[in-house]
Amino acid sequence: MEIKSFDIKGSVDEIAEQLFKKMIGPIFDHLAKTDPELAVEFGYCIAGNGIACYMNSLNDVSKAEKLIIESTQSMAADIKRHRNKVC
Repeated sequence: MEIKSFDIKGSVDEIAEQLFKKMIGPIFDHLAKTDPELAVEFGYCIAGNGIACYMNSLNDVSKAEKLIIESTQSMAADIKRHRNKVC
């Protein structure tokens, strides 16, 4: 699998979007085609590393933990709503 290089520029949101569109997404899609279970594990590892990096960078870990829980619950609710509309 070949991954195209990209320039890291723009806001942090734009950089994160570039990273997911050009690296993480294509790797996940490639794995999903060849080994779906491995793709899920990869997604979990990426999410876990991102969360750990974020929490470790803050002094108030409890506040970060609360924000992550709230964000995760919000994302799950959005996904459930979206899936219900599609089905």
